[in-house]
Amino acid sequence: MKPLFLALIIGFISLPGAAQADKELHDRSAIMAQSRSFSAAYVAIYTPDARIVPTNQAIKAGEPLIRQYWTPRSGAKRKPVRHEITSQELIIDGTIAADIGYFEGASADADGKEYPFRGAYLITWRKTGGVWRIQHDMWNSLKVEE
Repeated sequence: MKPLFLALIIGFISLPGAAQADKELHDRSAIMAQSRSFSAAYVAIYTPDARIVPTNQAIKAGEPLIRQYWTPRSGAKRKPVRHEITSQELIIDGTIAADIGYFEGASADADGKEYPFRGAYLITWRKTGGVWRIQHDMWNSLKVEE
């Protein structure tokens, strides 16, 4: 175990009740700030006029609605812990590309119990300023085999 990590664990365990509550509040704020940063970074891969089509929902167009969709909700009972994609076909034609495939992953509750998910996706990409960005992002859910 790395010395710094061990020191952090020992320091956390030895904090008195009030100090520990302050640390937990600070940690909660830090985690939520990171969640907002993640959401901002995720939204940055979309074109400014992008559209997403989540499972069983209306089309969401533009950065504000996409950001709102991907921003973690306060008090969410489950958090994503794994997400993987498997492209079945990627066609590139100049500055436009189409990618179709499957995704799978899991979310976990506070007790660590995992809930698997899977689905199919279709993404169109557009290259702007030398960078590939998502123009359209559509996905659906598939039954998880147990």
